[in-house]
Amino acid sequence: MIAHDRFSKWMPRTLAFLFCLTVSALPFRAQVQKPPAGQKTEQAAKPIRIGVGLVQTDVTVFDRENRFVDNLKPDQFELKVDGVEQPIAFFELVASGSPQDEEIWAKAEGKPVPEPTKPAANASDAGRTILFFVDDWHMSAEDVVHSRAALASLVDKSMGVHDRAVIFAASGQLGFLQQLTDNKAVLHAALQKLNFQSSGVEDSQWPPMTEGQAFLIDQNDTDVIAYFCQAMQGTGWDPGRSSSRGGGCNPGLMQVIHDRASQLANLSAGIAARSFAALRDLVRSSAALPSRKVIFFLSDGFVLQPQRSDIVDRLRLLTDAAARVGIVIYSLDTRGLVVGLPEAKTKRAADPGGNLVHSALSEVMTQQDALNALASDTGGRFLKNTNALDTALISALAEMSHYYLLGWHIDLESVQSGKYRSLQVAVKDRPDLTVRLRQGQVDLSQLVARNDDQAGTAMPSATAGGNELLEALQSPFVLKALPVHLNAGRLFQSDRGNILTISYLVDVNAADLLAGKEKEGIKIDVLGVIANRDGKSVGDFSEHLSWAGDPTGQTRPASEAFAHSRFIVLEPGVYQVRVAARDPRSGRAGSAWEWIDVPPSTPGKISMSSVFLQEQTTETVAGLDLDALRKTQFSVRRSFSPQSQVRFLLNIYNSADTGVQVQTKIYRGNQVVNQSPARSLQAAPQNANGGAIFFSSELPLKGLPPGAYTLEITATGYSTNAGATQRIAFWIQ
Repeated sequence: MIAHDRFSKWMPRTLAFLFCLTVSALPFRAQVQKPPAGQKTEQAAKPIRIGVGLVQTDVTVFDRENRFVDNLKPDQFELKVDGVEQPIAFFELVASGSPQDEEIWAKAEGKPVPEPTKPAANASDAGRTILFFVDDWHMSAEDVVHSRAALASLVDKSMGVHDRAVIFAASGQLGFLQQLTDNKAVLHAALQKLNFQSSGVEDSQWPPMTEGQAFLIDQNDTDVIAYFCQAMQGTGWDPGRSSSRGGGCNPGLMQVIHDRASQLANLSAGIAARSFAALRDLVRSSAALPSRKVIFFLSDGFVLQPQRSDIVDRLRLLTDAAARVGIVIYSLDTRGLVVGLPEAKTKRAADPGGNLVHSALSEVMTQQDALNALASDTGGRFLKNTNALDTALISALAEMSHYYLLGWHIDLESVQSGKYRSLQVAVKDRPDLTVRLRQGQVDLSQLVARNDDQAGTAMPSATAGGNELLEALQSPFVLKALPVHLNAGRLFQSDRGNILTISYLVDVNAADLLAGKEKEGIKIDVLGVIANRDGKSVGDFSEHLSWAGDPTGQTRPASEAFAHSRFIVLEPGVYQVRVAARDPRSGRAGSAWEWIDVPPSTPGKISMSSVFLQEQTTETVAGLDLDALRKTQFSVRRSFSPQSQVRFLLNIYNSADTGVQVQTKIYRGNQVVNQSPARSLQAAPQNANGGAIFFSSELPLKGLPPGAYTLEITATGYSTNAGATQRIAFWIQ
């Protein structure tokens, strides 16, 4: 028999503080959710011959209408390294987007909407990994607002059910919310928290000098220098021998101008280095994520200041790291359509000589150089001169969802880190097509195919400190040495409010912990925490799970797993549930976490409980409430065989209508592979004030190949046409 014994020594009162301090201070880290044992992964490691490495690069091909060309064959590509053609040894067309991408793309660009396509029979279960980097050190307050709205539109309209995203601010202001997730409520919570940040690169003297002007003054741009000479002499900066009426600038004033420019340029270089450092952290953090990733870099632009810092070297190292982990950067100038002077939003002195007009283009280009370099050097695109930020982002997301992966073999001994080669890819006899890939010189050592997986690192054996379990809970990666499954759900009861349901399972058999321990038994220590959007603990628990063993060595725990459930009342909000488990004898540790959105209960506004999955038995569930959750065995693993009989259960709340229409869809990747007709459910009068309509039906698995899936259930009111949607992931072995 498995015993659940609370033990307070593992949960000091400082846990909430430690959790908030450690986790919320971390930059984004990859969250790798591995499929259950036996499930096909997204992409298997490619075979590599002895002494020979497979070098891979991703490329995109577009026609003159800027549409991705998806019908090319390997022999149509010409790939050269340092001008020498290489035979293509590996070729793959990858499509990770949604069937609705073409429709969204067409609508965003005002073009005819294409006919809908049927889902492919062999649809991939992979979604897109999208990383939004907001360079808030280099954004005006107005452009932060515009960017926030554009990102919210993209999250709502373009993210597929299997897409994952993170919104990362250069300043780190989003804290705990800078985590990769497929939960749109978390992404919207991050956007709500995104605010203007002053970089401190501001000139308080008159007339104000911009970063771009400081750079041009450093380059002895005569037009910009003449403007400041005239403006400063006219406002009393040079009460002595002023020669402005003669069109000149005396040496003293010239020195003042250069000193101001130098001071501002130094500040500018420091802030640019901070933005690059934050971007580098994001790039490095994504190394554990599989396949190609895209970073959308949103910024008003900034000056590289190469004469005052090592920023060019930083840029080279950054693009090398991006190539290594399969990252493409799309940069977006969030100032929109730049017309006239770039500093038009700020006060400036009169310019009767038109000097700034002459230098305006140069200033704009200096501020866009970094954005252009990040995009072109990683195979992405620089998006500029558009006031429709949401359209630009949506179009770019649809564009990057398709790509070709090309590979060629190379002698590993000839691949030296830091040695750069030129890489060219073209489509033979098709001058009408544009091939986009990493530009300039490429370090091929960064492109050698590897099978990295940081998520499976086991925790070290026990030490005198005894903090390994807490470290596992706070780990930025999901630990898999001891498999832990978690299912966090939400239920509403009118007498108690919103109830968070936490069910976790420690898979003893999968960890092979039972081998040779039937006599001595097993002990597992568990820590759990519920954190709010700021990373602060609002609830925690600890368990000491044990099985006493069998002296004869014959018996095993009936379930070969330690399972437990908890129920916690919570206020509306966005929360993350984390659970970590550890076998103190072997030192093996595992962890899991899930985000959950707890919405407010509003009379008349439809909402839903979480979806619960049950592998069918003779047990019949007539309703879904706290008592049923305590008594019924629901699937925590959510992993089934194709022959399994599985039911889903949920409640629909607050329907002021006479009834609701309910429809279910099953997604593999971002494509619908099964869809039910709409079903009518009648509502009782009390449903308008929090009463529940119970809904349960069979989950059709027959004919679905192994892989990762998402069940989506949508309830819509008869008359209001408003509703709610809930999703739950599951796997077919």
